[in-house]
Amino acid sequence: MNDEASEGRPGLAQDFGSLQGVLISFSSGNGGTGVSYLATQFSLWLSRLGKKTLLVDANWSLGSSHFFFGIEPDDHFAQYLEGKRTLRSCVKETKTGVSVLAGCPGLGSLSGLSHEEHLSVRGDLEPISREFDCIILDIPSGLGGPGAELREISTFAVIVATPDPLSLTSNYALLKNIVLGKTTSRVGVVVNRCTTPNEGRSASQILAGVSDRFLNFTPVGLGFLPFDLQLLRRPSGTGSISKVLEDLFSRILSVIETLPQELPQ
Repeated sequence: MNDEASEGRPGLAQDFGSLQGVLISFSSGNGGTGVSYLATQFSLWLSRLGKKTLLVDANWSLGSSHFFFGIEPDDHFAQYLEGKRTLRSCVKETKTGVSVLAGCPGLGSLSGLSHEEHLSVRGDLEPISREFDCIILDIPSGLGGPGAELREISTFAVIVATPDPLSLTSNYALLKNIVLGKTTSRVGVVVNRCTTPNEGRSASQILAGVSDRFLNFTPVGLGFLPFDLQLLRRPSGTGSISKVLEDLFSRILSVIETLPQELPQ
């Protein structure tokens, strides 16, 4: 059981009614940490709570949201970059209730967007975000790409790490990039793929400790998730997602509700 994430858990009795127009980014300093899975599951959970939710799959040429939601890939986003479509027309409605904005897997023209194109996406995304209660940003791994531009408009940035030393090092670098770049001061860390609770706690403490010592900044500890897939799939009381995921997602929302209402500029 993820006791760290469940501590102070508000549960589904609290409907998080004050949430409106918040942008929550999921990212990691390295690949394979479960960013897309968590962003997708979080979007579905929010939709089940009655929140109008938009998932932005910012891995424009290699995204996986089409597989999660059963969407037919197309070149609409490429047409947007060519000035032939609006960004809003690229948003797709799904049967799950989650709206999705994504590129097209395998389309080479989307693999190297310029800084100016990323800024254009960010600018056109902001008015669209006002239509939704929650906007979830699934950002590609690493320090560059669309991550920096999109994290700047995030209400809250969730960093996903694993206990692997390479992941801890990469995500410290990501934390440093965020803190020194002053893109947002609202950052939380979740440690995924933990074989034991102690491993999760240790990894969380390492990241928090080096960040506090060398950056004078301590991210919010959001908890840790087990490597055991059976626990991730075990239904909660609502029967919609596992209890460990429900605990994590509830904690993320409860943290966001304590933040100042002003959004980053």
